[in-house]
Amino acid sequence: MIREADAVTDRPVDVQAAASESRPSTWAYLWSVRRELWENRSIYLAPLATAGILLVGFCVGAARLPVGRRATLLLDPALQRARI
Repeated sequence: MIREADAVTDRPVDVQAAASESRPSTWAYLWSVRRELWENRSIYLAPLATAGILLVGFCVGAARLPVGRRATLLLDPALQRARI
């Protein structure tokens, strides 16, 4: 027995129209951005590497800060103002 859902209809199915109705209007743009990120990994790897280098530099500078502060506090008050 054939159910109505399994039966072949006489109407041609417009696949592109059906697909465009179910997709949001920004789908093509988002897919293009996704493809660019997939093909060109340097788009996100270069900023991550730069951020990593800056973070390491900040940590080194922050680690040396107490030593410089202690050395400044041991100076005369006039030299302290000049150094700060």
